[in-house]
Amino acid sequence: MLWKIYARWGNKGPEFARECYQNGVIALGWSELGDLNAIKSRDELWEKVEKRWGHEAEHGADSIAQWVGSLWAFRSDVGKEDFVICPDSHSKQYYVGVIKSKRAFHEKTALGTSKFFHRRKVKWIRPLNGEEISSIWPAGAFGGNQTVSRIHVGVDRFQRFLKGKRRRFGHGPHLPRRPDMEWGKEAELRAMAWLAERYDNPVNDAHKNLGWDITCGEDVFEVKGRKSHRTAVVLSENEWRAAKRRKKRYTVLLFTAANKQALRDAEPTQYCDPASNLESWIEKERITYDYILRER
Repeated sequence: MLWKIYARWGNKGPEFARECYQNGVIALGWSELGDLNAIKSRDELWEKVEKRWGHEAEHGADSIAQWVGSLWAFRSDVGKEDFVICPDSHSKQYYVGVIKSKRAFHEKTALGTSKFFHRRKVKWIRPLNGEEISSIWPAGAFGGNQTVSRIHVGVDRFQRFLKGKRRRFGHGPHLPRRPDMEWGKEAELRAMAWLAERYDNPVNDAHKNLGWDITCGEDVFEVKGRKSHRTAVVLSENEWRAAKRRKKRYTVLLFTAANKQALRDAEPTQYCDPASNLESWIEKERITYDYILRER
């Protein structure tokens, strides 16, 4: 089976797809329910959800039905060795993996800033970009909008795509100009402030030539800043090598803002584990190699 599972609070709330990808799980909220396996029936689950969150249900019974349906599917229908796709709107990527736990479990450890405790273990395979998703589902839509939904259409195309030979790098008609260094420094200041809200004691290591700019414990972040979408996003060979070494712990934070005032409140586009998503980067040989983000 193939499932689409969102790691998010509601349709417009915070997302934790990157944290799930980094930690080898897929996770849901409604954590106050405790262990889902202790709930013996769908009716019992409905009663618990309605009692705790019924007053928050925007559309009454319809909302509760969607929540209960997602939770029950996560508990009882999602199976070991099923495929899962977790969309990440921050990066416009889709993390693809295989469920590796036979049952859902309840683990009270935070995933970054997430306290989603209902989890299944996942062996994440790779991220897919929007163009790859469109090649599998040309109509653009797949699965439902609820937190957990089974994908029925295009499953064969999805499996053939995963078995197919991957292109080494994406292609683009031309390469736009690079971001300027001064604006990159401004973006680092914004990134430090943004990360300080999510991590304890982020450290600016940009001067050390490590291949990234900011260290937050095990996670490292390369910061890119630009004033418009007409500017390229470039990883140097040193940064690309660091991304290959650090894998899921390496994230590119891209801030796009026209001026300093806009940059103060800008939210980054996040590209986690860029070296695992070769189709999204164009290899360009100069004296050394650069890797340019392919954007749609």
